[in-house]
Amino acid sequence: MKYILTLFIIFPFLSFAQKQDSVLFPGATKIIIKNSQTAKENYLISGNKLLANNYFIGNKDPEFFQVKSEPQSIVVESYDRLLVIYAVSNDNQIIITGLVKKKLTKDIFTGIETEKAYEAIPYKKSNLLSKEVFNRLEIYARSIGGKILYSE
Repeated sequence: MKYILTLFIIFPFLSFAQKQDSVLFPGATKIIIKNSQTAKENYLISGNKLLANNYFIGNKDPEFFQVKSEPQSIVVESYDRLLVIYAVSNDNQIIITGLVKKKLTKDIFTGIETEKAYEAIPYKKSNLLSKEVFNRLEIYARSIGGKILYSE
């Protein structure tokens, strides 16, 4: 009986845990850089490395240590999307997410241009767009330095 009770106590913690690994895996949406810097130092580093990698800073929030790049076009086969690199700095880590948005498209039925919000694209081995997004995120993350982890 006590084994069943232990299982029920541990189960919620297992179901809400996010997978992290040092190797890129299908379903990953973030890159986490582990280092020994403060949140403010990580914030300054992430902004400077965006500029060094030919991105422009779109939005920044020095109070919460967040920085976003200006949208940059990604063209892969039939995909034509916009990529925004979003970096959140904490003590000892930087969390990087690639947010992708379709460019303005016309609705087939109404003829009105629609705009979708930015969304994180999970990595898939068979999806060329997700491969290109993570290729750009990895280049940015490696320029910052530190231990790189991938997360859901």
